[in-house]
Amino acid sequence: MHTTFAAFGLSLILAQSATAFNVVKYLGAAYLVYLGIIKLFVRENIIKKEGQSQALSVKKTYLSAVLTNSLNPKVAIFFLAFFPQFIRPAYMHYASPFIVLGITYGLISLLWFTVLTLFAGAFSHKLQSNPSIEMWLNKFSGAVFILMGLKVALTKK
Repeated sequence: MHTTFAAFGLSLILAQSATAFNVVKYLGAAYLVYLGIIKLFVRENIIKKEGQSQALSVKKTYLSAVLTNSLNPKVAIFFLAFFPQFIRPAYMHYASPFIVLGITYGLISLLWFTVLTLFAGAFSHKLQSNPSIEMWLNKFSGAVFILMGLKVALTKK
């Protein structure tokens, strides 16, 4: 998402416009606080038990992650500051170098998150066997989301 923004200059608009930056920042902060409140009051288990349909949960999680990432202006600024260091000045106005770097970044991220997922999957049975761990994990992650949302909202550019 942010690779596309950087490749087509949208990250530059976000970096140069205080209003655009603040709109995205406050939308992202509000979304984090919303997620935190949902987590604090959730009644269902965060890990689906075997036999339940997980297709809806996977889709919902994916869309939530895309929205959270898209509303994070600091990621856009990171891509805007990071990518140009690896692009020759003569090619700075073309989208293709940004896209190549974005694909490379995406593949490295995919590898990292695959390893992380496999590692987490090895421990999921412990969480499934203890409902109180799930409840406290929901409460803790909800509080963290709310605190992160407040931090984003109160942070200066």
